[in-house]
Amino acid sequence: MPRRAFSLIELLAVVAIIGILVGLLLPAVQSVRAGATRAECQNTMKQIGLALHNYESAHGRFPPDSRFPASLSWFVEMLPFIEQDTLYRTSLAAAATQADATLLPHAGFFTPIKAYACPADSRLGITHDYSGRRGAYSSYLGINSVVLPGRSRLAPGLFLRTPGLRVTEITDGTSGTVAVVERPPPGNFQAGLWYPAESYRGTSGPNTDLIIGGEARVVVGDGCGVRTPFGPGRLENPCDRLRVWSLHRSGANFLFIDGSVRFYGHGFAALLPASCTVSGGEVVPLD
Repeated sequence: MPRRAFSLIELLAVVAIIGILVGLLLPAVQSVRAGATRAECQNTMKQIGLALHNYESAHGRFPPDSRFPASLSWFVEMLPFIEQDTLYRTSLAAAATQADATLLPHAGFFTPIKAYACPADSRLGITHDYSGRRGAYSSYLGINSVVLPGRSRLAPGLFLRTPGLRVTEITDGTSGTVAVVERPPPGNFQAGLWYPAESYRGTSGPNTDLIIGGEARVVVGDGCGVRTPFGPGRLENPCDRLRVWSLHRSGANFLFIDGSVRFYGHGFAALLPASCTVSGGEVVPLD
């Protein structure tokens, strides 16, 4: 009995069905991957949160934005608590002899730290060059302070004062106050170095801490401005370095002072300034 072969129409129908199934499957696979990457990013932020609390337990206060003669950042203070004790001691020794944290013997400036980089950003495993400086970068910024509407003075964030804040000074509560936010370095790497502390200086920065609502008023050299403290961003837009955004779809992760990490959509922009003050007295509905 002769075998019956597939007709061309039948073959095309099978190919079409397979194409439809693949088309339905790919978004699901991409969604799972995006969720896994977001969870990995949350884990790195949790490491930072744990390091902050271990620092506070050891010193009786949280770290300042910078403290050493070479203006090393609060990230440097965290090194002993993320199993980077040797680099910490090297950094202290370098600060005693070289005031410029971008030059040797500051080995930390050239050292990528895995715990300071969101896994969604594959660029940060190596150093990058900006303005003749080849350094290591971070995905995260500490909250320096907040510009609130109708107030002439900056409202303090966790990383404003030197020395750092004590837990008792965080009167808004540790579970309702943001400590660290996401902000990937721009494509030209003019911001986001983790080792030297620098908030905002004209065309560079911020590196390690952010003034929420402050830089939003600034029109930088290329003529663009930032209108909201949190929203979608693009690596190719240098102005997005001045606000909170992430490489995740639809939102970003936020580390709170109590060590918890939560993901919020861009609608959180309206609540972000009040949630970043340590003693503003605001009641912020975060749930």
